[in-house]
Amino acid sequence: MQDDCLISVIVPFYNAEKHIENCIETLINQDFEGSFEIIMINDASTDRSVELIKNLKSKKISLFTLTLNSGPGAARNLGIKKAKGKYIYFLDADDLIEHNTFTNLYKTVNESNCDLVFSDRNGMKTQLI
Repeated sequence: MQDDCLISVIVPFYNAEKHIENCIETLINQDFEGSFEIIMINDASTDRSVELIKNLKSKKISLFTLTLNSGPGAARNLGIKKAKGKYIYFLDADDLIEHNTFTNLYKTVNESNCDLVFSDRNGMKTQLI
C-alpha cells in the first residue's frame, strides 16, 4: 500500500462498452482532493471495452485482465490484490456516482471511528458500521 494513494476504486467489467466511458468519466471528475487510483478489471470481455479504456489514456487507470470469464467476485478479488490505496471503493461499470462521493465518504470515515462506510446509490447519504 502506498502512503500517497488514499482510495483504490475497483471496477470489474464484462462487455461493458455501452457504459465504460461514462463510468470512468464519473470517477475522473470527482472533486476529491486526495489521490485515488482506478483499477479496471476486465472479466474476459469480447467487445470494445478494453479498447475504449486504453483510448482514454488516463494515468489514474490501471487495467488488468482475467483470461477466463470468472464473474465479478473473482474480478473484485484481483482488484483487491492490486490495490494500493488505504481504502477500497467498489463500483460496477454500469453505475454512476455524484461528483462529491469520495469527498463525502472520506470526510465521514475521518470524522468517525468505523470499520465500514457505505452510501446510497448516488453516494450522497453515508452509513456507518
